[in-house]
Amino acid sequence: MHIWFDSLAEPLDLEPQEGLALARWVGRSLRAEPGLPPASLLADRSPRLVFLSVSNGSQPARVALGRGLGILAAVDDALLRILEQPASPTPRWVRLDIAQTACPYEAGCAQGIAFDADSELALLPQEVTAGGLLDREGRLQPERIEECWRRRTGEPWAPGHMPRAPEFSFAIEGFFVEGDRVVPVVEGSRPVSAASPEDLLQAALWAGQYTLRALCEDGRFAYLYDPTRDRLEEGYNLVRHAGAAYVLCELAQETGHLRFRLAAEQAIGYLLQHMRPCRIAGRPGVAITDDGVLNLGGLALSLLALVHFERAGGGCGYRAIREQLTDSILLLQRADGSFVGKSGLEGDQLDSDSAFYPGEAMLALLRLHALAPDDRLLPAVRRGVDYLVGRQRDLPPEELLGNHWLLYCLDAFHRLQPRPEYLDHAMRLAWAMIGTQHRDPMHPGRFGGYGNCYTTTAAARNEGLAAAYRLARDYGRRDDAVGILVALRLGIDFQLRRQYRPEAAMYYPRPGRVLGGFLETPRNPLIRIDGPQHNISSFLALRRIWLPESGAGLDPVTGSPNLRVPGPAPRVPPADVGGGLRPPAP
Repeated sequence: MHIWFDSLAEPLDLEPQEGLALARWVGRSLRAEPGLPPASLLADRSPRLVFLSVSNGSQPARVALGRGLGILAAVDDALLRILEQPASPTPRWVRLDIAQTACPYEAGCAQGIAFDADSELALLPQEVTAGGLLDREGRLQPERIEECWRRRTGEPWAPGHMPRAPEFSFAIEGFFVEGDRVVPVVEGSRPVSAASPEDLLQAALWAGQYTLRALCEDGRFAYLYDPTRDRLEEGYNLVRHAGAAYVLCELAQETGHLRFRLAAEQAIGYLLQHMRPCRIAGRPGVAITDDGVLNLGGLALSLLALVHFERAGGGCGYRAIREQLTDSILLLQRADGSFVGKSGLEGDQLDSDSAFYPGEAMLALLRLHALAPDDRLLPAVRRGVDYLVGRQRDLPPEELLGNHWLLYCLDAFHRLQPRPEYLDHAMRLAWAMIGTQHRDPMHPGRFGGYGNCYTTTAAARNEGLAAAYRLARDYGRRDDAVGILVALRLGIDFQLRRQYRPEAAMYYPRPGRVLGGFLETPRNPLIRIDGPQHNISSFLALRRIWLPESGAGLDPVTGSPNLRVPGPAPRVPPADVGGGLRPPAP
């Protein structure tokens, strides 16, 4: 009997413990350790197809498709095929995936794909994503499919063997094995629901390790990494560089790990190499620039990084530079409270504004004032907040998005100078964000995401929702607090499902380089350096909400660390896993 996806009659009804025991037995079999499969599975005689994936942690997984009458026969077939493959890797990471249902191929679906039976080619969803087999429009890329076939078999396609269009889409039930530890795999990653404070800190540390590996010797970050090709794309952005330096300082404050503070200092050093004198409103100022443009966001995030670097125990050696950045930000504020977003170095204003820059600037001024009080700062923030709240008061919800930095600012400033309109506007911003959240359980891959379902979009909005929740909780808006917290938890779970853990990273050309980063969408696997930044900040923000009684995390006004939570330290992967990334040559 030739078993293929049209042979699948009914899903295998696995009890949770049966699936875990089966996967554990597979892992032991690959290590030549004694053991037996679950006896309850001996009675299964239906046609089955399974995928067995094995990686040593530094090379992409070798995948074997096993077939047989009964699940144990299919698993035996997959084991034999893996062991017969040349250069079979030492099994550090193992995945067992069982094909449960199949249907006619649907273009662009998030399931596995199978070609005709003669081709014997079927690909897991993670192989499709990791191999870049679909373009942004969901079209299959034949040359990349052939690369996947070469990795699978070690041979090129024979003449006339090239498969035709896919015939089947299929759903899988999977298990990831590392040693004797087994976890189920759903939608390509371990299932996440109601993450604990320890889960959030662990995820932040994994993302922090990715950021450390992306830091180059000269202090620049590997800015845009394509994990499907193991290569860096061209381009750089100093504003996002400053944001990555800031989040390293935030991790140093939160965890006390020296490695994050030292990396932040290295990144700050690169940033300050790009500080240039300029003219602002006819007066001397400074810019952080590599393209001859003064950018408010670059000044603001650079100042925020320097403030948090000192808070993290880095000393006050940047005080003079801090003052220059502050003076320049204040010069960029107009009389009505608005800010100039960009200008030339000689003071000529450019017609370009950002929804983010004013909030970034005001948050930096607030955090600086808490560290080094200055009579100029709170009035400047007051003018800026009043301008934005007044300007946005009558806007429809769809025009209130992208203001998570303003929510940070409202959270901190309302505690210093409370006004009802600040609290009301923060709630409007929060509910505008929540209105874009996907909550249809029929689309689990999008569930908890927002709008375009980009992971960085979700992370940024969850940062803002965490700030709005703190305000609602502390100032008597109970109904708002409940609704915001529900959205925040769903959004954070969405982010965690998108993080590259071993069960997803193992299919990429360099698994160790991908670990801890984030998949933006199944058709856009590129990792930009601000992706880990916003995910880290949102994870830590929810963790602080979960642990208010212990004072964990950073104070919203000062940005200073409170008492940390006692308990076992989370597991941190080594900084050199997979080697550091390097930027393209100039």
